[in-house]
Amino acid sequence: MTNYLVYLAWLSPELVVTFTALGIMVADLILPSSMRRQLGYAAIWGLLIAFFVDRGYITRLMAEQLAEHGELIGVPPLLYLSSYTSILKLCVIASTLLTILLYLQQREAEANSNLGEFLTLILLSCVGMMFMVCSDDLIMVFLAMEFIGIVSYILVGYTRTDIRAGEAAIKFFLIGAFSSAIMVYGMSFVYGLTGSTSITAIGKLISSGAVANSMLLKMGVLFILVGLGFKLALVPFHSWLPDAMQGATSAISGFISVAPKAAGLAVVVRVFGEAFPLAKLDMVGLLSFLAIITMTFGNLMALHQTDLKRLLGYSSIAHIGYILVGVIAANKLGASGVAIYVIAYLLMNLGAFGCVIAVANKTGSTDIEDYAGLSQRNLPMAMIFVLFLLSLGGLPPTVGFIGKWYVFAAAIQTMQATSGTLSSPYLWLAIFGLLNSVVAIYYYLRVVYQMFFREPREDTGIECSPLLWLGTGFAAVLILVLGIAPQIFVGAAEIAASKLTIY
Repeated sequence: MTNYLVYLAWLSPELVVTFTALGIMVADLILPSSMRRQLGYAAIWGLLIAFFVDRGYITRLMAEQLAEHGELIGVPPLLYLSSYTSILKLCVIASTLLTILLYLQQREAEANSNLGEFLTLILLSCVGMMFMVCSDDLIMVFLAMEFIGIVSYILVGYTRTDIRAGEAAIKFFLIGAFSSAIMVYGMSFVYGLTGSTSITAIGKLISSGAVANSMLLKMGVLFILVGLGFKLALVPFHSWLPDAMQGATSAISGFISVAPKAAGLAVVVRVFGEAFPLAKLDMVGLLSFLAIITMTFGNLMALHQTDLKRLLGYSSIAHIGYILVGVIAANKLGASGVAIYVIAYLLMNLGAFGCVIAVANKTGSTDIEDYAGLSQRNLPMAMIFVLFLLSLGGLPPTVGFIGKWYVFAAAIQTMQATSGTLSSPYLWLAIFGLLNSVVAIYYYLRVVYQMFFREPREDTGIECSPLLWLGTGFAAVLILVLGIAPQIFVGAAEIAASKLTIY
């Protein structure tokens, strides 16, 4: 007899976030408008509880069952739970929490009478991403992606009076619908050839040679890559991201550049590490080409941007190219590198958007020239922003440097393990990654130049709320601490990655 209470125990973090969203939706109908801002803090508390339930209860339960039975007992069907998925799930929760904190500090939030509606949507999006992180079935991946997509379309176009937001939402929707259709078509190919949609089962069939490495299988995998590539904003499925980030409010721009990618990367690591091993399907060269094109295109397009949110959008595309290096390496070091990079990117990108919000609240613009003389208007904010930009560029002693070090080292390790020569795609991944990192530093330093070497357009200072100082300051401290003493989180990522099945 199925014990559904055990299922609910494993899903307790998701249930906490779900009931928080439903509670906020009901409270929004009851509370007077003067108290609705408190709903934001209720959402933050709900996410904090979910964070500690996953970190405390679920992690401890997994350790106890693995020690006693050697496997997890009572995990709900279609789901895969491990310490690796737990890390990325915590990243999704943390990015949602920081997004809500940033949104509450925006000038737009003060005039938003539908705050409860917004909070409900973003919390439900978080639930969808949590399920996507621990999906063990292609059907579950698709359902989670569609749920996340529907909510994301609404969030991007949430500012109804902004034409850019509406345009970005429509583009986001059309490209998403097109890529989802192709992805389902690819899944049908895979199911027809393997008789299963389970990621674990497909991996065993392909690794054992029970399924022929046919052209039809490769087509199915490529079609699945289209859907995942859209979620990650991988070139050539990227065109929605810069427009979405420019059109959406700054907090949502930071959210869609981090949280969906953390969820998507959790799936990509298992899909291309276990279900469809790139080396066995002879697809290392193709995905390496896509990674190089993605990082190069993102950086080159960011060079001439004048809007900071759009610049960070193309920067986000480039970072996906770097992270894919760890996926293509297909080893334990690469898997741990992906987790480390996601944590680093969460801190530095959402921290940067916190600074964007502080300036936009004063100037009403996100144009790079509006940052001229920021060091004279608010020196601490300028210094913190420089730290975020240097970390995005991958310079030591920041956590961004640690993330890039791990994914590039994973590629070199795989090249050595396969006795690769100068023509090895793993070597070229590392080379292009390093060259692109140099290009990226240039456009990040453009912003630094504006802040410290240009005269301000206005003499008035830029004020920052205590909560915004708390969020950006906490992220800045973590970026330095984890960059100087990375073993604080590197050890946990390596242990989690060591338990993954990577063929």
